[in-house]
Amino acid sequence: MCLAAAAPTAALADEQAVVWSATYKLDALGLAQKGVPTKVSNLDSLDVSVDIDLARLGGMRDASIHIEGLNTSGQTPGARASVLQGVDDIEAGHRHARLYQAWFEKGLDAQGSSLRLGFLDPTGEFATADSAAWLVAPAFGAPAEYAASGPNGAPSFPSSSLQARLKLQLSKDIYAKAAIADAHAGAFGDPGGADFSFRDGVLGLWEVGWTGVGKVAVGGWAFSKHEPALGRPDGNRAQYGAYFVVDQPLGRLSPALAPVSAFVRAGLADGDTTPIGAAAIFGVTVKPATPARPDSVVSLGFSHGALTSGFRAAPLLSWQRAGRKEDLIELSYSDKVTSFARLQPMLQFAPTPSGSAPHRSLVVLGIRLSIAWDNLRRKSG
Repeated sequence: MCLAAAAPTAALADEQAVVWSATYKLDALGLAQKGVPTKVSNLDSLDVSVDIDLARLGGMRDASIHIEGLNTSGQTPGARASVLQGVDDIEAGHRHARLYQAWFEKGLDAQGSSLRLGFLDPTGEFATADSAAWLVAPAFGAPAEYAASGPNGAPSFPSSSLQARLKLQLSKDIYAKAAIADAHAGAFGDPGGADFSFRDGVLGLWEVGWTGVGKVAVGGWAFSKHEPALGRPDGNRAQYGAYFVVDQPLGRLSPALAPVSAFVRAGLADGDTTPIGAAAIFGVTVKPATPARPDSVVSLGFSHGALTSGFRAAPLLSWQRAGRKEDLIELSYSDKVTSFARLQPMLQFAPTPSGSAPHRSLVVLGIRLSIAWDNLRRKSG
């Protein structure tokens, strides 16, 4: 999931020209899987961002700068358990500090249209379902069929790429957005560093949505260069996908459901170049979970990934021929323990990791400690 607090200039605090924030997450996950020794994995992330209102500092109207650094460290429980969709959204293959995002934004009109230029993670704005963001598994953030695409993985946490994003607020409740990004994921601090060459082509994204009540949106993405087809020796294939998102509060159905939101997202990819050709998530979030705990949140989510025939037939992965899907269920509870700290125990069950019979069902029991701080909080005490 994208960690960015990607607020436009208008959302910056009225009394502050510079707003900084820091979020530290520490996870401990116990993985139980038949035939694999039980082990506790520890991993953490530190995200520090600064938002600068250029209207207040330099007189440039409706303009802002966002700079965000990210450090990831610890173990890789998802890779260890062979879960294609992952089990923890702060797990990173490369564990180090990097400049995660850095962009300039200019407002275009009074309705909220804007242009962003710089290094961005597109999964912070495209295909998002806010109600799913409380869950820990990565599939509830970036779509699984998108995350495995691209020449070196799609631009998404923990990397970004050079990008131009245009958002048009067509009316109070209807928006359209599009982005052109370097297809090569890489930021300052990543292995190989930031890419400015566009040697791997470009990634295009688009989304149209309605936000009158909750959110309903459709979108898509495509890479300009073809990628090798999995399990097939007959050349490269185009790489693309499409999705829809529905994220709705249920209070309109009954006053008793006022704290409940439901979400669903489904997407299709080309089916030739990635392990997952189609994916879906759905679930509910209750906030607050109980009136006695106003900051409590409980979420239940289900994710499904349909494995492509090329992935299942790949010679190096012949042991995975038995399975056609990978499913995961997560139950999560989150609550504040202080004004700046939150604890989040969670339970996950994956009956068919990587769609493989030899890799038996997986149970994950974990807890997350999140600590968030900013200069607004410090000022207000």
